[in-house]
Amino acid sequence: MSARKTPAPVKANVKAKATPGADELPVAQGWQDLLERGLRHKTALLQSPEFKTTAQASELLGIGEPAVRKRIREGKLFALQTPGDGSHRIPAWALDPAIAGSVTLTLLSLAGGGDAWLLYHALTTPNGHLHGLRPFECLLSRQNLPPSQRAAREELAVHLQLSAKDALLEVVGRAVQAELGDAAATA
Repeated sequence: MSARKTPAPVKANVKAKATPGADELPVAQGWQDLLERGLRHKTALLQSPEFKTTAQASELLGIGEPAVRKRIREGKLFALQTPGDGSHRIPAWALDPAIAGSVTLTLLSLAGGGDAWLLYHALTTPNGHLHGLRPFECLLSRQNLPPSQRAAREELAVHLQLSAKDALLEVVGRAVQAELGDAAATA
């Protein structure tokens, strides 16, 4: 009768997470440095004159600050949250009457409730589908658009044979969706 050998227990090849190896520390520190740098960049951007606080937006719009916060919650006013305190900052261009309201609702719906920072990037990056204009520039009121960008927008509308602002919003929407899709694919 042969004795049956019990197999030796299999040891998992898993490194302990509590004490990272020497080669893991620089990688972890690199990621931490990158995250902190991104946070500092976001904070600095939100504190720039390009962004308005809810109190400043209240003054510019002629409504109370609670009404500004309500419009942000309802998706009628585009805003970004500040890291840390969670207050909101509104890009100055988002306060334009041609953008605030239904246009903002449309833009936010294109983002599908996704990352507001990705949408901000998509709206503020020059876009080849829009002849190099930034999407928000295609939507600003005529009086709030500098003459060179006004001419570029009019040229784009003629090139695309568009007659109404709503048609331009559709084109901008497709360009923003493509940008957001590209960003999601690379993430």
